[in-house]
Amino acid sequence: MIDSIPTLVYTMTPACELEFVNRQVIEYFGQTIDALKDWEKACVVHPDDLPAVKESLRRTIEFEEPHEVQQRLRRRDGEYRWFQPRALPLRDAGGRITRWFAVLNDIEDLRRAKEATLAREADFRQIVNTLPGLIATMKATGEVEFVNNRILEYTGWPPERFSDWRPLVHPDDVDAVVEKWVRSLETGAPYDSTHRLLGADGAYRWFQNRGVALLDAAGRRLRWFFLLSDLEDHVRAQEDLRESQVSSIL
Repeated sequence: MIDSIPTLVYTMTPACELEFVNRQVIEYFGQTIDALKDWEKACVVHPDDLPAVKESLRRTIEFEEPHEVQQRLRRRDGEYRWFQPRALPLRDAGGRITRWFAVLNDIEDLRRAKEATLAREADFRQIVNTLPGLIATMKATGEVEFVNNRILEYTGWPPERFSDWRPLVHPDDVDAVVEKWVRSLETGAPYDSTHRLLGADGAYRWFQNRGVALLDAAGRRLRWFFLLSDLEDHVRAQEDLRESQVSSIL
């Protein structure tokens, strides 16, 4: 029955010594159970992962913690693949561990996909940091996800401080800004607001902040992209024009 389970299954003694393996384990490693019992000598664990594996097993024996450390295991053809072990104890009526039941889940493809995603994210951030504008992204739920270097330079804030961005907005503008943002979050409509932002020099400047949602193939929101355009010179020019028009009338 255990041989029909489509994953690598094994059992260990209370001292975490290998006791039994299913057919999938034998096929993956290409070694007998007697060889696998001396798994260090059999060189089944990647050398770089061996210290963490041994420490995890030590804690499993000493503190009866589940053995769950991710590790690379050598396949019969010599290739290493990442696995996530999961070992849980079987106890007798007195609560003593009689053996450990464990599975090895192949997570190689999952790790590769995650690494590819992280690489794409790093490329995206590098590109955004080179753009000559203030750019930010927000999670689909509304929390700040990323701000580019231009925003960090303008505000003088460290990235972690943007968990609450409202203190950057001029007190006279903040209520309207928050109201518009909540409306966009609720409806998915593009965000567009003109307001003042506090700079590292302590002065406020006018910005136009435009945001749009990135959608997946099913129309679900993944994140928001924002571009903040500096309008200070434009606003000042408009004010100067109005003042000159008033002066000419007077």
